[in-house]
Amino acid sequence: MRKLVLLILCLISISAYAKWTLFDHSKENTEDHYIDYSRIQRNGQYVTYFDMTDFKYPQKYKGKIYRSWVAEVIINCSNLTMAIFSIHRFSENLLLGYSVSYESFDNTTSKYINLSPQTIGEAKAKEVCKR
Repeated sequence: MRKLVLLILCLISISAYAKWTLFDHSKENTEDHYIDYSRIQRNGQYVTYFDMTDFKYPQKYKGKIYRSWVAEVIINCSNLTMAIFSIHRFSENLLLGYSVSYESFDNTTSKYINLSPQTIGEAKAKEVCKR
């Protein structure tokens, strides 16, 4: 129970104190992508950052509707691969409303994937690796 309370407090602080900066819109203009530049952390070739996606249309996850999410992402800047450590979905835009789902992954369950060239994911990775 104590871990749950700490997790909730941590998640509240993510949305309440983050300094979200619009990074880009999707090509189809169906979503906006934000980065919290104030919390980018570098550890050698690895960069961890928080990424928010705000959807123009409702999305579904396990039968539940959400309109935004925040993810803790780590990028391996040497080969532009990424892994997601946590993802938190919210019922309303800009991380408002109620929590729809929260998932966290550790090193054994979070797999690094290659970022496809000329995608918004690759563009975000290059941006945070420059910092």
